Amino acid sequence: MLDQNVITETKAEHLLHEYQPGAFFLASPHRVLLAKGICEIVPEADGQNQMETLSGRIAETLRQAKQSGQSRPLVVGAVPFDQVKAARLVVPEEVRWSGPLQFDHEEKEQQAGHTYHIKPVPEPEDYKNGVEQGLTRIADGTLSKIVLSRSLHLTSPEPIQTDELLRHLAQHNSHGYTFAADVSSQEETSPRRTLLGASPELLVSRMGTQVVSNPLAGSRPRSNDPVEDQRRAAELLSSAKDLHEHAVVADAVAAALRPFCRTLEVPEKPSLIKTETMWHLSSVIKGELSDPSVTALELAAALHPTPAVCGTPTD
Repeated sequence: MLDQNVITETKAEHLLHEYQPGAFFLASPHRVLLAKGICEIVPEADGQNQMETLSGRIAETLRQAKQSGQSRPLVVGAVPFDQVKAARLVVPEEVRWSGPLQFDHEEKEQQAGHTYHIKPVPEPEDYKNGVEQGLTRIADGTLSKIVLSRSLHLTSPEPIQTDELLRHLAQHNSHGYTFAADVSSQEETSPRRTLLGASPELLVSRMGTQVVSNPLAGSRPRSNDPVEDQRRAAELLSSAKDLHEHAVVADAVAAALRPFCRTLEVPEKPSLIKTETMWHLSSVIKGELSDPSVTALELAAALHPTPAVCGTPTD
């Protein structure tokens, strides 16, 4: 889906500090991308499933961008979890790339303090009931794996500084993927909405005919005590429950990629990776495409959503 148009190399930290809401930002362990402005917007589909025709709509949008003068346009944005909802994808006017972000611990900024009203959604008691229902359905064989989550809705009397949040996330996630995408409605009067976050997990990457996916499943919180931290890591690596959950995800990713690949390397067992706050079980799955014309988007559509975010069976 990514193909450079107007490419200018610059220092990664400059791109991070130049980000403003409305732009698109993506930092990986290898490169940083900042895209500004809108040349073309990928239109919504008429049907219920937005993903089924998304690849064709993107191809047509890129064709129109070339006709308008962009020699090598790319598409950036966000695809929703719910495939009935529309993706928010655009061809930007300006694209800038750099190498990876690099921070010294002494250089890390302190995030400005804000006062928030916090509301859990759903309420804790409702969430607990959901956990109990999930355990019951696993015990009776209806489900193999579930992923339960809840939201925290934060409201501040002060404006939320999206650029500050993004910088803070990037500085504490230099080995993962930090992103910010404008997901505002196309209505001119709609308020600005930004999807931003940081994740150590890679759904899929395609470079030439080489494909990589790095699913994570099975986690433990880190400890400030080095001895306890290593104990938790070892316990995670030997946990039958977590190894089973990870295998469910890794097997599903491999099954989704296998039809596209002439070769596929799947580790026999997961390894450990760490962030500042968590240990994760990780499998790096690598393949070589049979058909070089298969796009990153087609691979992502085949994988999305994985059991790591939706459980098993998907339906």
